[in-house]
Amino acid sequence: MNALIALLLLAPQASQENHRAVFVKAVDSVVGIRVMATLGERSGSGVVISKDGYIVTSYATVPNGADQIRVYLHGPRLLIGKLVATSRDHELSLIKVESKVDLVPIELGDSSEVKPGDVSYTLGNAANCIIDNDAASLGVGIISGAYTLRVAKANSTYTGPVLETTAAVNIGMEGSPLLDGKGRMVGFVTLNYSPSRFLGNAIPVNLLKPVLERLRSPDGGTPATLPESQEPGYLGVTVADKQGRVAVEAVDAGSPAARAGISKGTILTSLGGASLKNAAEFRSRLKDLKEGDLLFLKVEDEGQEAELKITLGKKGR
Repeated sequence: MNALIALLLLAPQASQENHRAVFVKAVDSVVGIRVMATLGERSGSGVVISKDGYIVTSYATVPNGADQIRVYLHGPRLLIGKLVATSRDHELSLIKVESKVDLVPIELGDSSEVKPGDVSYTLGNAANCIIDNDAASLGVGIISGAYTLRVAKANSTYTGPVLETTAAVNIGMEGSPLLDGKGRMVGFVTLNYSPSRFLGNAIPVNLLKPVLERLRSPDGGTPATLPESQEPGYLGVTVADKQGRVAVEAVDAGSPAARAGISKGTILTSLGGASLKNAAEFRSRLKDLKEGDLLFLKVEDEGQEAELKITLGKKGR
């Protein structure tokens, strides 16, 4: 009995030591990222995957067309990144930074070995904690499920198998690693989720390993971007000028605009942080956007203002 009590008393200490060990092992491989995208500034998390400066991050944070990419490393250190490849289907972007010293790549694990009940950790730029305070946010939990997400939600561009975790996944954690009990990356945190469970999800890392190999060229040249859909982005609204403002005249049923709560009479006040002058300007700025691009809109409806983040869809689905 005394031996059992001693073992139980030691268990919390052992857990704490493991939490600390995972943090120390992985913290130098996790970064905060802030960029200027086509329609405004955004930030998220990223993971160092090579000593020579390759970093994987979320497509939601660094979409096509993003520039002024700033990468915040533990230290603190600030480096400038370049977007070199994307894969919307896997909700990831690959960026490259130049550093005078080798970066610390994350150790990749084997997601096929991960089972419900296993300890899991999240580590990332929650609410810009890396950018603002040089302090990555560590969450601890268990793998609470493994299943397939078939519908994209929350501006996600990924559908497919996921690992679900009870470890905290807060705003700014998209693109951060899901870690196992040995501090190895076994998943890549996605914005997508199951509406019946409302827990964090990560793309199994085994699905991403061949994608990352394709995106990086082995000879050190410019990585190739995976083919992407060239379908025009679909919002589903008709707009017109009304008393000097951009007003919505009609909304297609089931469209991204309708799902975001836009209705006839809604006033569009700004797009990507820039005020809208007229309906023609709004239509002009939308015409070059593609399916999956993110739209940042400020609207006014019956005197109430709101900020909307909408993923453009494909007409007809």
